[in-house]
Amino acid sequence: MRIHSGLVHRGAKITYERLKDIRSDLKVTLENVKQVLSRFARCKQYNPIRIEGFTYIEAFESGEKVAIDVIGPYNGNYIVTAIDYLSRFVMEKVFKNKTS
Repeated sequence: MRIHSGLVHRGAKITYERLKDIRSDLKVTLENVKQVLSRFARCKQYNPIRIEGFTYIEAFESGEKVAIDVIGPYNGNYIVTAIDYLSRFVMEKVFKNKTS
C-alpha cells in the first residue's frame, strides 16, 4: 500500500508495474494487486470513472509534465497558472501582458 500511496494512488496497473520494478522476485499478479487495493476505502471512494477514448496523461516525477494556461485580461493584467501533473502543485503569477 505504501507503493500505491507513493504513486499518488495511480491505480492497480501502475502499482503492479512499480512492484515488478522494485522486487522482480515477488510472485504477485495484477489481480492480486487489484484485490488488495479494492479493500481500501479511499481507493473505493476516489476510484476515477474511466471514459472510453480518453487518454490519461502520466507523470512519474514532479516537474516532468506541467499544464500551463493564461487567462485574462482582468483590469489589464493576465494570470498565468501552472499545475504539476504528479503533485498537483499550483503556481500562479500576474503579468501586465501575455507576450513572452
